[in-house]
Amino acid sequence: MKEQSLHDFHDSSKNIFTPTTFLPDDCWPKEWKTTYYKEYPRFESLELPKPEVNSKLSELTSSRKSARTFGSRGLTLQEVSNLLQHIGGEFAHTDETVHRAQASGGGRYAIEMYPIIRFSQNSELQPGVHHYNVKSHSLEYLWPTTANNTKPEQLVRDQWAELASVHLLFTAVFWRSTNKYRNRAYRYICMEAGAMLQNAYLYAADTGLNIVGYGGTNDDMVEKLLRLDGKNEVLISSCLIGA
Repeated sequence: MKEQSLHDFHDSSKNIFTPTTFLPDDCWPKEWKTTYYKEYPRFESLELPKPEVNSKLSELTSSRKSARTFGSRGLTLQEVSNLLQHIGGEFAHTDETVHRAQASGGGRYAIEMYPIIRFSQNSELQPGVHHYNVKSHSLEYLWPTTANNTKPEQLVRDQWAELASVHLLFTAVFWRSTNKYRNRAYRYICMEAGAMLQNAYLYAADTGLNIVGYGGTNDDMVEKLLRLDGKNEVLISSCLIGA
């Protein structure tokens, strides 16, 4: 059997939204609103001690939440700096070693971050498409969100999503991982993106920012705006952040 291309598999999941996705909440079927649990009632079970929740991590994990409403205050340059550092930046230690904020399969670091700044509190943090340069911890301004004949509202499928101060896009540079792991790399890339999103949630919980992981992107429009080829580098996930 011919091995399916990683790129073909990813393409098959792009821009697929059925009409039922947009049902109002009060019209959702029961299956959408039910939380399911798997159990093995016929097997022996050991009750665990009550979890200890007296650490800072416990507080952040238990208070982590998705927020789909955003205030009119834009993020400051310092907030954006801190946010990107804790999601996927580098941390230097006294022994001169450096490590990234996120776990990455094989240390391939296949994920790039592109913050779309809609509005902010600092004039130097101009609206538009930016790329986070991890090595220099800097924001590289690329172009306005209207570049390539793109309208900002075309990037997302929900009007409330347009109210976030920052739309942070995560892209995957496939070859960084596939040159070592072939198609298995897709799992490691998704694991890395998930680790970065969790970092974002925990940072938001610690600082009081509002955040939500967002999958309602128009992938083709986003990749057109970022000038990605859709093969070697693709949109893999995103989140919305505001005050």
